[in-house]
Amino acid sequence: MPLAFHHLALQCHDLARCERFYVEVLGLPVLRRWPREGGGDRSVWLGVGDGFLALERAEEPPAPSEFRHGAAGLHLVALRIAPSERLAWEARLAAAGAPVVHRTRYTLYVRDPEGNRVGLSHHPEEAPVTFLRRRYGQDNWAYLLAEEGDAVLVDPGDAEAGLALAAEAGVAGARVRAILHTHGHLDHSGGSDALRRRLSVPVMGHAADSAWFAPDRDLASERQLRLGALEVEVIPAPGHTPGSLLFRWGGRLLTGDTLFRGGSGNCRHGGDPRRLAHTFLETLGALDGALEVHPGHDYGARNLPFVLDLEPGNAEARLALEEVRGARERGEDPPPATLARERAVNPFLRAGEPAVSAALARGGAAPAPGEETFLALRRLRDSW
Repeated sequence: MPLAFHHLALQCHDLARCERFYVEVLGLPVLRRWPREGGGDRSVWLGVGDGFLALERAEEPPAPSEFRHGAAGLHLVALRIAPSERLAWEARLAAAGAPVVHRTRYTLYVRDPEGNRVGLSHHPEEAPVTFLRRRYGQDNWAYLLAEEGDAVLVDPGDAEAGLALAAEAGVAGARVRAILHTHGHLDHSGGSDALRRRLSVPVMGHAADSAWFAPDRDLASERQLRLGALEVEVIPAPGHTPGSLLFRWGGRLLTGDTLFRGGSGNCRHGGDPRRLAHTFLETLGALDGALEVHPGHDYGARNLPFVLDLEPGNAEARLALEEVRGARERGEDPPPATLARERAVNPFLRAGEPAVSAALARGGAAPAPGEETFLALRRLRDSW
């Protein structure tokens, strides 16, 4: 179910002074007052759109409890404004003696009388976010992520494909800041040297894959990568190669050659199947099912028949194969799947479930669910 703003609670040493700021300066209406023993208010609720802001009296000294603490303050109260109102709000705040202390492209920051940060924001209505995918070779995909004028290329194994994506980003007003690699295999990293020179940008990836490419910046110990307005989460995913990575950005998961539609990466070119099993069972198993999966190859038409051979009754896999074949007949790329849907389709993601072990048992002894089932799946797929 989608979430919407409900309320924010802000604890104040001087509740009356805080109320005057939010009511008289920011213009929020009072919805309800909660009296305290001994007189005065212990809380005032102010209307904010469909929700409310609760101003609560901080206790002196603080009295912690399971659900709240008595100390004053909150990191930020963010309130939505229209872009066209920005200048008027700046003038109103200055006239009220609460000048803007920091500005970004989408938000004005002020402080209330007790020093709490307040943001007046029109993000993300006008935040230009771009996600591009380009096919090259027989079935490779390269990607471009862009936000607020900053872009990165992901796995441009072909320099011309990378330049075409960079040109599309330029039309959208973004400039490439870096090249990211999910792993080092040359069909993903082969365009990096030419693009590094052409675009004057660094190449970033895991140094454990330096047998195939030389990153200017090693991402081995980084988990949050900030490049201008872009913030990309870096998730170690060894197995297909020693330095394989996943990149999470904007509800999307770029999986390189680790996870495919209906399959997993093989380990025949510098990989380790036991490490890959851990990546599937632990790392991928812990990620949000709402993430949209974007792999490095269009392998659905190859992998899904294997799944149906193993699990003839897998209706989700059968539907996925119909989608993949339909897209190919129309000359289109297949649509991405969510990680939750991929879990229903892909037995490698369900190697910990007894049902997958039982499916493998039709060809012999049943492996134990978990790592042994994953390894058996990988051997079967390699020989299928």
